[in-house]
Formats: sequence, structure tokens, C-alpha cells
Amino acid sequence: MSQKPVEEIRTELKEEYPDIDFDDDLLAIVGSIPPNPPEMDRVVLRRAVEKVMGWGGL
Repeated sequence: MSQKPVEEIRTELKEEYPDIDFDDDLLAIVGSIPPNPPEMDRVVLRRAVEKVMGWGGL
């Protein structure tokens, strides 16, 4: 999983969605998750949260 700085992610999102405010904490957790098939969303998001929060194998 590559890490982008939150500021870079926010800037990219603001270009595409100028009227939406993005939460920095949420961007730090999921902002750098690469595209995956929708059926993998739950697994990928869970792994990202576990990694960022330091929770092992929930």
C-alpha cells in the first residue's frame, strides 16, 4: 500500500469534488488505498484500519 501525504490526497480530491469537505483523519486511514473491485472493499478497508490503528488481525 503506497502512502501519499494527506495534503496531496486532499488536493486531488478537491480538484474533482470542489464542494465536498474531506476529513483528514479519514483520508489518513483510507486515502491511499489503491482501487479494488467493490466486493473487496470491506476486506481492504479493514486491513487499512488495522494497519493504521495498530490492531492486529481483527
